[in-house]
Amino acid sequence: MTRPKAAPAPAPAAAHDDGAACRAEWARLSKLPALPGTPKLEKQRAETLARAKGEPVLFVRPPEWQRTPSPIVRGYRKALGESRFPWDTLRLIRDRFRFAPKVGREVLLRDGYLYADSPDLAWSLWDSVRLEHLFDEPALVIERGSVRLSVARDAQRGYVYSDGPDRGKAARLLLFDRVSLAGEPARAPLHLDTRSLAHELGFERLRVERLTSEGHLTSLRYEGKWVRTVLAADGPRLKRRCEIVEPAERAAIADARARAETRARVLAALRTAMLRAVEEELPFDEPKTEWGQQDGHLKHHWLRAYQKGEAHFAFQGDLYPVFRPDGQVAPPQVCIDFVTETLERASGTWWRGRGEPPGRDQGGLDFDGLIGQSRRQVTAFINYTKTHPEEFEHELLPTPKRLPYVFKREFYRHLAKEADRYAPGTIVIIRGYAPWDHYNVPHYHAFFVYEADPITGVPMLLAGNAGRPRVQSWEPVMSRAPQRNIEYRIAPKLEWLARLIPDAGRSEAAPSLVEVF
Repeated sequence: MTRPKAAPAPAPAAAHDDGAACRAEWARLSKLPALPGTPKLEKQRAETLARAKGEPVLFVRPPEWQRTPSPIVRGYRKALGESRFPWDTLRLIRDRFRFAPKVGREVLLRDGYLYADSPDLAWSLWDSVRLEHLFDEPALVIERGSVRLSVARDAQRGYVYSDGPDRGKAARLLLFDRVSLAGEPARAPLHLDTRSLAHELGFERLRVERLTSEGHLTSLRYEGKWVRTVLAADGPRLKRRCEIVEPAERAAIADARARAETRARVLAALRTAMLRAVEEELPFDEPKTEWGQQDGHLKHHWLRAYQKGEAHFAFQGDLYPVFRPDGQVAPPQVCIDFVTETLERASGTWWRGRGEPPGRDQGGLDFDGLIGQSRRQVTAFINYTKTHPEEFEHELLPTPKRLPYVFKREFYRHLAKEADRYAPGTIVIIRGYAPWDHYNVPHYHAFFVYEADPITGVPMLLAGNAGRPRVQSWEPVMSRAPQRNIEYRIAPKLEWLARLIPDAGRSEAAPSLVEVF
């Protein structure tokens, strides 16, 4: 599994002169014909990317269906495009494409892209479409952002990655991926990789001013300050050509970039801890045989067996492993454990594996000492963050902003409007009635914001443990119990957390999305 090994650091600032050359370039590009972009998608971009897992690219024009004489293909396209409930329509027709994948890709791909410009269709494509619905050829290429991924067909497992760090693992399409047959001539990309640029330069937000065939005019935001920036494209990869920084703003921009570098280092450590939990498939603390509601009962049995050096522990007639097959620990987690143990693990605190003295290596953070025996209660974590403002930014959302997910459009409008308050690394706590609860008591769930869209800022991926550790979009997290709403937003203070997390150096790339299914 690919992990961000260290913090992606902002690139050095572009050379500053009097700005005359960059102003001239800006003026020149302003006179060129503008590329159309995708105005329909951009109006619904925030909800689209918050619901469907995808690479948040920017399109220079909308991908289009290829002309076809087939009435079958045209009929399927029309049915899918006009359906009020595209997920139902797609589930009715998708399995037919396994026997006619060429028809499947004519219906579902536009210029080779898994593309949709409405949130409902975007979610339906992400949730339902697999490579096997589109292809039966032995080798494919997926273009994701500025990366090309090779994929091969396995007789037993379907399509798998055939190179790179995820070689041998199941391959799946993300929204806005482009896929083609291996060996086909490369086509001019219609997309631009904004996420890699955001991690390279360290900006918070990208605002498009004008797209042209010779360069792109944008404004990039650093801690609230906008910098006019000319971008050049090498295929889908974006690079900064020049920028216009007013003399009075230079010191503030330099300070903002230094803070962005620190933030990137901290987030890289947090994401590494999250992805380790995903890779290790740390078990959720729910007994196989459960009498009533017994979530959280396994951990102390695990700990007792671990301290004795035993391989298994028993609970209500069932056996559970203490260690993973590779010798690493397998401590059961409830949702708040994922949060606190991610913070601890990023700081260097974690359980030692089989063959080592039982116990934890101590890093900079230990919630046993901070909260004590009640650390596994969401309410205890909430109270701790409220009473330690030097460590956490703590917000109880006002009642009008606590929108249950059943009001889906309003929920996503809130996320888009308040995007700056849900930056990566933020801890979100939702609350409400869940259908699986045995008692008429509102249910808490806690998770991290993993990644955000560089253009809208909307939090698009979440990391948590609600059955097993996963990185997901909002739709599968919230739709499990749609009466729940966001009740708390808690963000670790950057300066506090940066002191506790070891400096592991710098990374060159944005965190991969391949491994976070």
